[in-house]
Parts: sequence; structure tokens; C-alpha cells
Amino acid sequence: MNKRIIMALLVLICMAAPVMATDWQQFQYDVASTGNSPADAPDDNTMKWITADIGAAVGSQTMIANDRVFVYADTKVYALNKNTGGILWTASIPGDTKAYGSWASPAYNNSALFVSGGYNLTKINTATGVAVQEIAFPDGGYSCNGGPTVANGRVFAGSGGSNYCAFDESDLNTVVWTYSLVLGTAVSTPAVADDRVVFGGMSFGGTSNLYCVNKSENASAPGTTDEQWTTLLTGGIGGSASIDAANNRVYVATFTDYGGDTGLLYAIDFTTGAIVWNQPITYSDSTPAISGEYIYVSGSVYAPGVTYCFNQAGVQQWTVPHGYWTVSPTIADDKLFTGQCGSWSPGDGVYVYNATTGVPLWDYAHGGSSPSIANSDPMTVTVGKDGKVYAFGDPAGQTPFIISGKVLKPDGAPCNGSWVQITNLDTESVWHAENNSSSNHYRLVISSDHVNATEELQFNTSGCSQLTTTQHTVTQDDINSGGLVRFNITLEPVIISCDIAGNEKNQFAPSETVYVKGTGLSATTNYSIWIQDEPVGEGYTLCASNCTYGSGANKTVTTAANGSFAVTQLWDIPEGASPTYDEYDIVADRHGTGQSTYNAESDGIDSATVAGIVAPVPELASIMLFAAGLVVLLGFITLRRKKKG
Repeated sequence: MNKRIIMALLVLICMAAPVMATDWQQFQYDVASTGNSPADAPDDNTMKWITADIGAAVGSQTMIANDRVFVYADTKVYALNKNTGGILWTASIPGDTKAYGSWASPAYNNSALFVSGGYNLTKINTATGVAVQEIAFPDGGYSCNGGPTVANGRVFAGSGGSNYCAFDESDLNTVVWTYSLVLGTAVSTPAVADDRVVFGGMSFGGTSNLYCVNKSENASAPGTTDEQWTTLLTGGIGGSASIDAANNRVYVATFTDYGGDTGLLYAIDFTTGAIVWNQPITYSDSTPAISGEYIYVSGSVYAPGVTYCFNQAGVQQWTVPHGYWTVSPTIADDKLFTGQCGSWSPGDGVYVYNATTGVPLWDYAHGGSSPSIANSDPMTVTVGKDGKVYAFGDPAGQTPFIISGKVLKPDGAPCNGSWVQITNLDTESVWHAENNSSSNHYRLVISSDHVNATEELQFNTSGCSQLTTTQHTVTQDDINSGGLVRFNITLEPVIISCDIAGNEKNQFAPSETVYVKGTGLSATTNYSIWIQDEPVGEGYTLCASNCTYGSGANKTVTTAANGSFAVTQLWDIPEGASPTYDEYDIVADRHGTGQSTYNAESDGIDSATVAGIVAPVPELASIMLFAAGLVVLLGFITLRRKKKG
């Protein structure tokens, strides 16, 4: 890791922008959009994690805060575990900007995430993913590429129409001020420094205005703000400006000709708005990054793109052959991060260079949207054109996730040596827990990267002639505590409808006999076997109807010492019965404990969720005869068609 005179570097950065933590909370790192973080950055392309395709907006920049990575994905926002990439929550927003190639980025402040997408500005609680507020832009504008900036209790955002607004951070319904553009549309992410806000007005008529206004409301004209200056520039401002307050400069790129792939980089006096210099570059909506003496900007509509390095005097120092007109380069640890364009879009690879010399350091074939960087690991995060999020850095140390508990019989007695299979239904990973023939305890140890909050675990358990299926949704508390401890599983009796040989059978035709057998019940105990209209639930009165069939009343059986009873004849379906496809459950009702009422703790049932048996159904012979007739009929129709031809 490059360690050149860290104190000097920090001093320069602190002069250039407000002091922030080494999280990445705003577009281009800070409210001034300098794109320059004091964080360490990865020395190589070691992959920390990759998400599945979550539809992440390829041009968007992720936010990193409080051990979470926040991702804009058109009509959704994701919070990812910073160490594993696992999804912590998903929030739905109006959005719907993907079709327009949006590269808008959210902003984080005070445990809230602010997203401007489409006609709305949304505030999301970052702990829960719940949308706290969602408002429409007052002028009915449609925001596509510009994101919000949050500073000093205000949320600054362009509507995509003709206005920029300052909203109260605590209540977005309160509009502190509105600034109406004389020329262009409000598509920039505002940059803030020294009580001033800078943003562009995009025009396609050959010129655009760059505006600088007071951050605060005009006391004598409530709802408005004072304009500091307006500067007319050649080309369109489709991106955002960055502010170098230490050197009293504002930098902004413009696009001039798409077909000719041309644009300009401007240096503007922050105090007066006077143009200090401009230099030709390729077509660009990129937001310049600032690092001490150097300014970096990406551009070009053609692969592989280009990224430029200029000095404060406007002299080009060097270029590198990677970039894109919607990619904003970023700086950290004397490294320049940029992305490569592919076929009509960014996200076709991330490229890293020495920020002083332009010498290549490392690259990776995927990802490539404007990178965000956080310290602590260190790590770099970027979005690819495949909708995936890529994080580079040392993989998180694998901490154990322990699942353990006891397996119990329905009466609470231990069931030793039970078999427990655990499946992550979201990832389809399957594990088998450790067990012991002399104990009813089970235990599974997996690594924490195999389980994420909101994922569903399914437990299939069998033992003591009983089985059960249980599900559990993993919570963030489970993750934080390192697993599921004392997750006890209670088995259920097994009641099976069958034929005389004991083979399981769930459909019965006229003239067939319904038999039943059971295991896992209480030992040497009397049970009544009922056939009951489906469904049967807790507390249902048994024998309300359809409880007596064929040869007489419901049968009474006595279980053996192991809790089972043998194959028992239950219902002889008359030979001439009409197929009705009636659905029934078979219940083993324990004598002496809530008898004639279904109680899950003491009784048995063939299925608590679906019908146990269906009867009567058509006889197989009738089905085969119908099928044979259908074949003959089809053959006759085919023959008739051939004769007609």
C-alpha cells in the first residue's frame, strides 16, 4: 500500500473539501464532488465478493456507510452486507429510469438514504429499508441522471425539469428554496462548498449555463436563494461540477458533438464565475475528480474510452485508454480508478492507474461504473453492465455460523440420533447436521458467507419413526449472533394411507379399500382413526361429517411399544360409486386427551397442509378405455384428412 507522506495528503484533502469519514456517502465521495477519498485502496484485483444480477444501474455509483453498500437499481434500492455482499434489505421506489440509461447515484446522511429517480425524491431508513418519505418534484419534473446531495440539513436536487430545490432533510415536504433555470434543464448532482451550490443547466443548442447560488434561503424573499454567478459555456452540461475550494476553482465537462466525439473541460473561478481555461476532450458528462495539483476526467462514446489528467494550469499531463462519457473517475491512495465502455454502455471493466504517472496498476474485465472506495478493508466497489455489483479487496474472514438444537418427539421426549437436513432455499445449498445415536442434539457449522439475512432455511428432520419439515427466515440478529442456537425441532407422527401391503397410496377408485398405518405416536395408546373432510386444523371437531364409511364406524387401534400401528382397513369404497374427487384427511385421535377434537400435540394427521386422500376417482380401466378411444378417434380424423387430400 502506498504510504507517501500520509499527513501531507490528508492536509491537502481537508483543504479541498469538508472532512468526512472514509466511508463513501455522497456522489464522488463528498458534497463538493471531488471524487477524492483519503482511504487506502486495493493494490490488486483480488475479488472480495460479487453479487448476482440484481439489476444494479450500470452508470450509478454505490454508497458505502455503516458496513453497508447501497445500490440504486432502477425501481429498487439494495442494502448489501459490506463484508459479504449479501442482501440485507430491498426497498421499492418509483424509479423507472433504466430505459433512459440513468447513471443517478443515491446519497447517505444521518442513517438515511436519499434517492431521486423519475418523478420522485425518496428518503429511506437505512437500518430497515423502509421508505420514510416519498415526494413528487414540485414542478412535475422527471429526474434521470442527477442525484441528490445532502449537506447542513438540506437535500439539494435537480428535478430534471427547470428547477433545482433545497429540501429540508428532516421533512422533504418542506421546500426551503427553489431556483429556476434561465437556460437548460436541471440534470446535475449539485456540488456544495463554502456556503455555495454549483450545478449545470443542460441544453442541446450549443451552449449551457453553469450556475452558482447561495446555499441558504434568501431571508428577504422566502422560498428563493441568491444567485452568485452564471457562466455561459460551449456545449451541453449533462453531468456535474466538482469544487476545488482550496484553489478557488470549479471544474466541469461539456459535450459538443456526439458523432465527432468532442467535448470541453472547463476551469471556472469559484468566486466570480470567470472562465480560467478550457481544454478539448472527448464527448463527456463525466464529473472531474480533483487530487492536489491534478484534475481527472473521463470521456468518449467509443470503446475503450479515455481518461485525462490535467494540471491546475490546464496542461494535459497524460491520458489512459480507458473511460467513458458517463464514467466519473475517482482517486484514493494515489490510485486513479476508471471504467471502460463496451457496446453503447459503461461497465465493461475497471482499470486502475498510478494517479501521478498514469502507469497501469491492475484491471478487471467486469464492473466499471464510477467506482466508490472505502477504507477499513480497504475496498473498491463498482457496478457492471451485467447488473452485478463487484467489490475488490481482501475477502472477509470467514466466521462460523452455527445451527444447533434438540430433536424432540411430539410429547417432548428426546429423539436420539435424528437425521437433520438443512437447505438454503435461496441459494439451494444443502447440508447435513452432525448427530449422535446416544443424544437428541444436532449441530451444523458453516461459514458466515453461506447465509445472509432474509434467506429461508428449510429443516427436513426424521427420527423415531417420525418426520417434520420446518422453515426459518434468517434475521440480521441471527447473523450478528453467529447462528441459530437452541433451535429445537419437534417431530410429528406419520400417518399414511396405503394399500393392503402397506404401500403408500393417496387416490382410491370405486371397489378399492382405503388402508392406513401410522408411526411416531404415543406408545401402547388407543387412537380412533377418522376420515374427515379436508381441511382439518387445530381445534377442529372430528366426525362433524363423513366420518363413517363402508363397514361401520371409525376404527380404534392400539399402538405398539414403538408408537406404531399396523396396516388397518378403514373404508371399502362401493363398486358402483361415482367419481367425485372428494378430498379428505385421515386423523389418528388419541383417547383421553381432547378426544373428538384435533390437537396437533397429541393427535396424528396424514397432512396438515394438503389433502391426504382423494376419493373416489375414476378406475384405471375407465381411464385406459377413454385414452384408447381418444387414440382411435384421432386416427380416424387423420385418416379422413388424408383421404380428403
